Amino acid sequence: MKKSILILLIVSIFYSCSKKSEQSNNSVIIPLKVGNYWEFIDSSFNNSVFTYSDTSRLTISGSQTISFDGTDYHVFLWTWNIPYFQNSSYFVSNESNGLYIYGGTNGHKDFVLSKSLSNKFPVHAGELWYHSELGYKGIDSSICIIDTVQVQCISINSAFNSKIGIINCYSYQFTSTIPKSLNPIIAELSGFKDTGDFSTVNTTYFNPNIGYIGSVQTINGIITYKKTLLSYHLN
Repeated sequence: MKKSILILLIVSIFYSCSKKSEQSNNSVIIPLKVGNYWEFIDSSFNNSVFTYSDTSRLTISGSQTISFDGTDYHVFLWTWNIPYFQNSSYFVSNESNGLYIYGGTNGHKDFVLSKSLSNKFPVHAGELWYHSELGYKGIDSSICIIDTVQVQCISINSAFNSKIGIINCYSYQFTSTIPKSLNPIIAELSGFKDTGDFSTVNTTYFNPNIGYIGSVQTINGIITYKKTLLSYHLN
């Protein structure tokens, strides 16, 4: 893995919550069951010119009960095979109105931070809501809220060209401000030399029968990063 993986940690990876022990794929935006996984090709671009690719895997690695505002919730562990994010997972689950995020764990300490709607489902194109964006601090392996972003469903029938074919998707979009501390890395990958805070537009794609299909990140309308589904397994 190279520095491009850090972009992955900035992009909000969208989650939700429920008290069910398993969540089927007939009424949720992503099927959550321990052992499900999705493999991706992660591509970086400099001024829209391809520069580098790697692979990553998202796994539903376990489940546990957490408490938030006096209520217990059964959540699933959303885990990436990223050395920088080693032993850490996000708490995710589905509710009747979509995918939520609660926080996460670094394997030693839990960080229950919010109950934040990330991907509304069912949803109509054009709907808007607010979501707490999470970040991972490598210096102390903590998980924290770094921003509140407005998410919009921009389409319920987007065609995304994955490695397993063209998939019809729900697409969600939000604008994220890259912290100044990470800008030298992002600037190097994107070709932009601004060392202050700047914004990225992030679009994610989900299919209810498969789950997470991919994402695209742009800066000033120029693509800098793309995640594309390579394969998947559902229990």
